[in-house]
Amino acid sequence: MSNNTLLIVNAPKKIKKLLSRNPKYIFYDNWCFSQFDIEKKENSFFSINELKLNQSHSETDYNDDSLILKMTYVWDRWLRGSSDLKLFREITLSDLAKIRTFFLDKKIKKVLFYTGAPHHIDTSLLSCCLNSLKIPEYYLFKVPVGTVIFIIKGSNLFSKKEQYNENLTDYDSKNDIDKFIFNFKSGYPTKMKARLVWWNTNFYSSMFLGILYFFWFFLFKPKQHRYISSNHKLLRFIKDIYSQKSFLSMYKDMSKINANEYLKKQRKIIIVAHSQPEASTVPMGGNYSSHINLILKIRSLGISDDIFYKEHAVSKIYFDTRLGPTGVGGYRSKQYLETLSSLGVKFVPIDESDLRKNNNWIITITGTVAIERSLVGLKTIVAGNPWFEGLPGTIPIDQVTKDLLNTDPNDDLTNVSKKAMDFLINIMDNNCLPVITKNTKSDHLNKHLDFINKLSENI
Repeated sequence: MSNNTLLIVNAPKKIKKLLSRNPKYIFYDNWCFSQFDIEKKENSFFSINELKLNQSHSETDYNDDSLILKMTYVWDRWLRGSSDLKLFREITLSDLAKIRTFFLDKKIKKVLFYTGAPHHIDTSLLSCCLNSLKIPEYYLFKVPVGTVIFIIKGSNLFSKKEQYNENLTDYDSKNDIDKFIFNFKSGYPTKMKARLVWWNTNFYSSMFLGILYFFWFFLFKPKQHRYISSNHKLLRFIKDIYSQKSFLSMYKDMSKINANEYLKKQRKIIIVAHSQPEASTVPMGGNYSSHINLILKIRSLGISDDIFYKEHAVSKIYFDTRLGPTGVGGYRSKQYLETLSSLGVKFVPIDESDLRKNNNWIITITGTVAIERSLVGLKTIVAGNPWFEGLPGTIPIDQVTKDLLNTDPNDDLTNVSKKAMDFLINIMDNNCLPVITKNTKSDHLNKHLDFINKLSENI
């Protein structure tokens, strides 16, 4: 009998409960691994803090210094303002070595992440080790089409992300795609991860909730690791929330000033921004993790016209009940707007929805707007590596030329729309799982169990 194992990262509680007594599965959550011990008839726990280096596995030089450089983009989100980055880097070097030997000792052959990308400190460490050891990694990404999660192979941080088409589920996407198109054509807003309500977009109520959150965090939240991200420091939160408030006020004023220019311009280049910090830009943005990268790319093509910029509506949210402080102020500020303005950028009201005209060039990093437009036959420039990479109607930014941007998109509505529909059906059919919630039905759980069983076959 093989002792090879499948590692499952951040598994939903219901999945973990059903599989936790099977030694073939190792679970990871909150800086700790666990595996059922047959002899002891209980779970054994292995904290990353307490892992030991197995010398028999430590002879290979994995060039961790260069790998850590790739992780710094992820770290920016969680360690902004930290004064001990050198210590953090040294601890990380030690952790990488110990995690690798743990993976080898436990004969881990595949890893399933219940998250769309390695966009936290710990998951980026795991992904780094997996790539070094050439262990396949699979991610479950919640898509805006339907209420399903899409199976992706590769992290887009260390390993190339691939659409995974091995017919491991029985999902039929046609009905969900039809509903998605109907909602877009009907003018319904795009489904967002967070809802905008009065209290989470109000500075004072969010400040009050944020302070309560920090008291709760330090009193009741279990210790995660030897270092805690600066996002969980009160002073960081206060600085961020003031920066976000100043940004939103200045953005509103500047978008009013630019309103006439926006309305008069017949053919516009519009950057539809992402809320940050989010995995949609790091790591999925690849070489274009910042909107400033996009603007500099366009300017490098010789484009001197105004570039319009539309901020994401979620950037209005200061505090989220599920995640706590949003951290938007660490990425949006008066200085950010001044930098954009110095590059010839004009600002569009956040609530502007005029993105369907086929004489506009819309640019996004990995945004849902590209799917919406493709499905109605419109073209969109995409800079990152989204889950729908290759969708007909999308143009990779590195293929864009000055001549292209100086012409109307000339969309072939019917042809692009049909090809986009066929593309999504092809990659989503048999490659999606239902989202697991508190009220998930047993048949939905069984679909996940079937997928995990198929993934662990022949390891």
